[in-house]
Amino acid sequence: MKRIAMAVAVLLVSVVWCFAVEQPVPDLKQPVQVKPQDQVLQPGQLKPVGICCVSGKYAGFHQDISCASGTKPKKEKFTMEIKQTGKCGGTFQAKVTDEGGKITDFSGTVKPGGPKGCCLIEGKSTSGTDNIHFKGTLCKKLMKWEGKGDYQSKKCKGIWEMHKI
Repeated sequence: MKRIAMAVAVLLVSVVWCFAVEQPVPDLKQPVQVKPQDQVLQPGQLKPVGICCVSGKYAGFHQDISCASGTKPKKEKFTMEIKQTGKCGGTFQAKVTDEGGKITDFSGTVKPGGPKGCCLIEGKSTSGTDNIHFKGTLCKKLMKWEGKGDYQSKKCKGIWEMHKI
């Protein structure tokens, strides 16, 4: 008997709650518009990771793995200042300063991808004559972005690593 009384009480509270909370009644004559956040994921489809807010100053190194004949492979430190378009936009401009003080400008894209919580970054030089193209993955570790990838220029190809400072 107590169970029936409790079930009736829960049902009564639920009904009262439904009528107490004002909610607009949808107009069934109008087509329903689905908002991006309302989209249903299909089986096997991954939910977007989030925004890749990677703007800032980074320190790192690049190491040549193979170079054209007559060019000696080297390992060199660099700093990179990334500025994304808009607020955490998918494109960026960057300035890379090498150990010798040489500045090379880059432009490229950044988007969610790779391991969970990471972003794919890709860019190419927009100054100088080396025609540098790089790509890699940036991941947030201990609240700071760090990443690694590879690059290719007219003279050499190799790897790079960097972390936000």
